[in-house]
Amino acid sequence: MKEVIKGLFEHFETEYGVRQLSAQVREYYRLIGKQMPNHKRVQRLMHEMELKCTKYNRRVRKYDSSKGPNGKKAKNKLRRRFMSDRKYQKIVCDVTEFKAQNQKPVYLEIIKDLATNQILTWSLGLHPNLHFSLAPLKQLLMQLPHTGYQLTLHTDQGWQYQHKAWRHLLRKGHIVTPSYLP
Repeated sequence: MKEVIKGLFEHFETEYGVRQLSAQVREYYRLIGKQMPNHKRVQRLMHEMELKCTKYNRRVRKYDSSKGPNGKKAKNKLRRRFMSDRKYQKIVCDVTEFKAQNQKPVYLEIIKDLATNQILTWSLGLHPNLHFSLAPLKQLLMQLPHTGYQLTLHTDQGWQYQHKAWRHLLRKGHIVTPSYLP
């Protein structure tokens, strides 16, 4: 059984963990008409042979916007009241990291309206720098109509949302954030 496990593990280029590999081993044994092994046995044998999946490693660094230079932190004035009946009254923004096909990180920043759940603007980039973060906010300011009521943009406390340039653009667009008061 160890030879079968090792052969399948190498066939799938070390990208299969215990769950996927045990399913393949069980399928192989089913096809040759032998009794299928339990997944715990496959796991134990993989552990004995020191076979570990390299694709999904928990030690892989994930993007964390809270790391970086700290600016002005503020209170959460929205207090999880995310419902709104007016367009542009409450807007949210966040950065997300994805893995591209070549396993390199790609960053997506989205600005979304909570009343309509519509994506207002977005930005895609290879690096989560300040220029990347400011691009969708600049687009938003160009397309925002005059509403006559207060606009609120809610973000996490990431470094790009604490930056002076971000706060300056918000003041320029007359947008209040629960995080930063102009």
